[in-house]
Amino acid sequence: MKTKSKTPIPQIVYRVSEMVARMVKGVGVGTNLAIWHVLMTLMSGRLLASRGAIIPALSASGLNQQASVRAWRGAAVGAWQANELLKGLHEQVIAEQQWEALQIGGRSVKAYDTVGFFRPRLQCGAGKHYDSQAGKALPALTFGILGAVGTVKEQPVTLPLSIVRGQGRAAKSDDALMQQLIKAAVTQITPDDVITADRKFPPVRLLESGCKAIVIRRPPKT
Repeated sequence: MKTKSKTPIPQIVYRVSEMVARMVKGVGVGTNLAIWHVLMTLMSGRLLASRGAIIPALSASGLNQQASVRAWRGAAVGAWQANELLKGLHEQVIAEQQWEALQIGGRSVKAYDTVGFFRPRLQCGAGKHYDSQAGKALPALTFGILGAVGTVKEQPVTLPLSIVRGQGRAAKSDDALMQQLIKAAVTQITPDDVITADRKFPPVRLLESGCKAIVIRRPPKT
């Protein structure tokens, strides 16, 4: 029989739990609780121990088998959108007035990048993404991310604004994924923004897609 720990729960846990609860507030009843459980489990790091398997990670967080399956099912087939959750997170952060946008020449900096979710054996037509540790492209689910660059008390913090999953040709081609991300995220760029991106994003492509100002990063002089 397990005994309850007498170690007090850190206040930051309550803080994160409250923010996640606000993020999922607009999601349908039932699905909102499922998403809350999944997000809290994700941030706890238990998905690392389970190698990305959600149900074992949920069980490790303290849910019984029935509740774990219910949370997994709600996240898998429930009616919710990741970008709506990000919108709620962004609104909370801005309202607290602790995050300060990085500016260059009076313009707020927003950044493009692509990432891959790697698993040893991926199905469902996954593409490939370059892994710096492996030194080669590995099977992965590919995503594009747009974020607002800033700081909280001098600590660099990039707020994710939009996530795009590679679909069709974009799931297997970084070039197509970049174009899909730019097309989806350009509506969140204003004339007061300046764009920066990984070097695989051609500057000409960014300008042609509606980005009015871009920052080109160069390697430091040696």
